[in-house]
Amino acid sequence: MILLGCAGDDTGEAAAAVEVVEHGAVTCEDDRSGAVFDRAELPGPSDGMAAYMYRYQFGAAGVVAADFDDDGWIDLFFPEVGPDRLFLNGEGGLQESALPEDDDVATGGVAGDVDGDGDLDLYVTVFGGPNRLLLWDDGFSQAESGAEGGGYHAAGAAMADLDGDGDLELLSLNHRDDEALGEGLLAGDMPPGHPSELWFNDGSGGYTPGDIGEALSGSDTYAFAGGFHDLDGDRDDDLYAVNDFGYEAGPNVALANDGGELSPMAGLDVALYGMGLGANDLDGDGIVDLAMSSWGVLMLLESGSGWANTAAARGLYPVGDDRLLAWGLDLADLDNDGDLDLPVNFGFLMMPEDFAAELEDTRALVNPTSQRDALYLNEEGSFSEVSEAWGVADAGIGRGVIAVDLDRDGTLDLVKRELDGAPIVYTSRCVDEAWLVVDLRWSSPNTRAVGAKIEVGDQSRWVRAGGTSFASAGPPEVHFGLGDDSEARLRVTWPDGLVSEATVATRQRVTLSR
Repeated sequence: MILLGCAGDDTGEAAAAVEVVEHGAVTCEDDRSGAVFDRAELPGPSDGMAAYMYRYQFGAAGVVAADFDDDGWIDLFFPEVGPDRLFLNGEGGLQESALPEDDDVATGGVAGDVDGDGDLDLYVTVFGGPNRLLLWDDGFSQAESGAEGGGYHAAGAAMADLDGDGDLELLSLNHRDDEALGEGLLAGDMPPGHPSELWFNDGSGGYTPGDIGEALSGSDTYAFAGGFHDLDGDRDDDLYAVNDFGYEAGPNVALANDGGELSPMAGLDVALYGMGLGANDLDGDGIVDLAMSSWGVLMLLESGSGWANTAAARGLYPVGDDRLLAWGLDLADLDNDGDLDLPVNFGFLMMPEDFAAELEDTRALVNPTSQRDALYLNEEGSFSEVSEAWGVADAGIGRGVIAVDLDRDGTLDLVKRELDGAPIVYTSRCVDEAWLVVDLRWSSPNTRAVGAKIEVGDQSRWVRAGGTSFASAGPPEVHFGLGDDSEARLRVTWPDGLVSEATVATRQRVTLSR
C-alpha cells in the first residue's frame, strides 16, 4: 500500500511529504516454547584460527550486515586474514558470493552509499593497511579513494554527513598493537598510539583528510570502536571514540560537530580498557545512550541533566568469573517488548604466561582462556543475564556481534565472530509481540538518509552507517519492538531538519521515500 505523509502544521517545524510503502504484515510461524534461537555456523573455510594465531588477534574480528544487492534481504560481509568473504541473502538463505581478491589482514568495516548511486558500498578496515573502499554495481569492485589511510592498525569504521552537503565522510578508528605496546604497558611508558583518520567526501568519488583534533590524532590514541552519534540533540552527528588503555593513555573522546568542525565535548571522556560500543536511546528521552565494554567492567552512560554511569543501578555487570574481557556489544530489542537488550561477546586475549601473570598482579586484569558470551535482557529498566537460557553462551574467542533481522520475521537475529571458529548465526524464533522495520530512501547523494532520527512513541532510533559493536556495523535501517501495538505513528526527522509523519500497521517492514 502506498500512502503520503507529512508532519502536521501544529509542530512548528517544516514538513516533508513522503511516499510510504507498506510491505505487508508478517505472521509469526514459530514460537519460543522450545529454543529461542536456531544456531548455525556458516559453511566453508574459516580464517578465524589464522586470525587467532596472527600476532595481535584483531584480524577477522568483525562483521558488516547490509542489503548490498538491494533485494530486501540483509547480506553479510566477513573481513578475514586473507581473502574476505561475502554471503548474499535471499529466499534460499545465505549464499557465498565473489569479492575482489585481497590477501591482507582485514579487521572490520562499514556499509553506506558513498557515491550516491543508491547502492550500499563497503569500506574495509585493515590491520597494517591500507584500508579498502569497495563500490557495489551488481557486485563489488575496488576503488581508489584517497581514504586508504596511513597503514595503521585500524579497527572500527563509520560514515556520516558531517558537513551537511549530502555526501558521506569516512572514519577509521585506529589502535596500535605490537611488542612495544606490551612492554610499555608493564613499564608504565606507553608507546605512541596510532592516530585515527577522518576523510571528507569531495563529491566526485574522492576523499580529502579532515581535522579530527589532537584528542584522536595524537600519541595517546588507542581507539577500538565508535562512530557518529547525535550526543547533544542538535541534529548534527557528533563523534564518539572508545579508547583502549584509557587509564595509561587517553580516555574516550567526544567531539561535538558544528557544520563539519569538530571540537571537544565535556562529560563523556571516561577512562576504560575500551573495546566496543552499543548506542541507542535506552531511557526514552530522545538522546542516545552509550553502553561500553572493557576489561572486567561494563559501562552504561545515560544522558539527562548530565551523563551518568547507570550500569550498576540497572544490574549491568559481568556475571561469573569467566566473563572478564568484553568486546562487541549491541543495544537492540531482541524480544520486541519495547526495551533495549544487550548481547555482549567475551573472549580471551592470547599473551605469554609471564606477561599475563604480571598484568594480573599489577592491574588485576584476569584473562581466562574460556569466557562465555552474555545476553542482558531488559525488563522494565533492569537487566538480567539470560545467555544460558537463550542458548547463546558461546565460550569461544569472541569479538564482534551484531543484532539484525536476517530472515525478515521481525525478530532480531545475532551474528557473531569468534577467532577460533567459523562465523555463528543465531536465527531467532519469532514472537507474538509487534515490531516495525523502517527503511528510508532519499535523494542522492545521501540515498539512505544516514543521520535521520525516527521516533515511534517514546522510542527513538537513528539511521547509522557503523559506529557500534567491535569492528562491526549493522545496516542503515531501524527496528522497533512494539509489544501489543497494532499500529505505529512514525515521526522522521530527516538530515536536513524537515519532518515527516505517517501512521502504519505494525508487524511489517515499511519504506519511506522522499
